[in-house]
Amino acid sequence: MVVEIKQEFSMDTVVLSKYGQDVYDNLVKHAPDPVLIIGDTGWGKTTLLKHFANQNDLEFTGVNFYPKMSVDTLVGMWRPLPTVNGITVEWQDGVLTDAIRNGKIFLGEELTRAPRDLAGRLLGVLDSAERYWSLPEAGVSNVEVNEGFWFLASANPVNGSYSTVSIDPALLRRFSYVCEINQPLADEALVINNIAEGVIADHRDFAKRLLSWVNDLRKSASTNINTGDLVRVAKAVVIKRIQIVDAVNQTLGYKYKEMDAIQANLSAHFET
Repeated sequence: MVVEIKQEFSMDTVVLSKYGQDVYDNLVKHAPDPVLIIGDTGWGKTTLLKHFANQNDLEFTGVNFYPKMSVDTLVGMWRPLPTVNGITVEWQDGVLTDAIRNGKIFLGEELTRAPRDLAGRLLGVLDSAERYWSLPEAGVSNVEVNEGFWFLASANPVNGSYSTVSIDPALLRRFSYVCEINQPLADEALVINNIAEGVIADHRDFAKRLLSWVNDLRKSASTNINTGDLVRVAKAVVIKRIQIVDAVNQTLGYKYKEMDAIQANLSAHFET
């Protein structure tokens, strides 16, 4: 297949598959109780959560957890501040404390990479019945939890090729809804069409071929290309104007070991 470029791609659009819409609807039902979405990277977990906040006109903040993360980033700390008379110290809320006080959505990404000592701090504020948050570092026994505060989390599987640890059972029990993602959350056909429409001649045929290629590859775990990588290939062709063979090799080559099979399968769907 020869890809004819006509003009530049202009915008991205979030569109959900039926499966993604079901997950989205469940988020609505469980708010503001804590929600955890578990799945391999690239299937749209974070995009779905941010899309939910945007669609509902909700302010959100959050962090990417990592093993050596300082809890001060989340809780807060005393900071020195210059004054006319010298220096004083003032308490500064961390991002989680700020969200709790001001009723924001807090998105904690990659929860399974969070430091162990964080779990105990989260138990109270994730309790659906009697939420509470204390700041012993600031001498505050109980911070009022704003009714608009909502804790959302995403996590990679603990048995995958990630630097993760198992979630503390007491913490896991606090989540009202735990969803394991095992298929695309996005309507991939519409995503590819939105990328290619007005840019590639016969964009629907391009999307059809690309999806047929990736669905063939998903029959094997070793070539199970996720939505994020599929979109990167499409954008490499459409926006960066890279030939499909080179786009696949440059985008996926360092991520997937079975590149021979991926490239061979490509020739069955495109003129390469």
